[in-house]
Amino acid sequence: MAHTLRNSIAFKNAAHGVTDNGNTGALAVSRNTTWANGGTGFDADVSGGTAKLTANLSVADTKAAALGSATVSSGNSWDLGGTWNAASVLSTDPAAITGPRAADGSLPSAPSFLVPRGGAAIGARF
Repeated sequence: MAHTLRNSIAFKNAAHGVTDNGNTGALAVSRNTTWANGGTGFDADVSGGTAKLTANLSVADTKAAALGSATVSSGNSWDLGGTWNAASVLSTDPAAITGPRAADGSLPSAPSFLVPRGGAAIGARF
């Protein structure tokens, strides 16, 4: 089954942050962030699956990405190269996003949480 995931964050999970979970459908994953996951930040390697990963950010995950042969990856932190750790982003303090939600149900604003220091237009924004 096809799925789209955008502007989301997955952090401090025991295993993967974002995963295809065995889904062989077409996945579109863009502008998401994973941080400090015990396994892979972005896992899109199921046999027979297709995925398109664009402008995603993996920070301090055990492994940034596991990509299958039919996965298209462009503009992601692992495509850009370099080291993506706590020093690469403005803040790793989740306090801003763990506060109370607004009356409309939206998350509190967190303009510096996991935002790349160099200004790269990758990852989720809060």
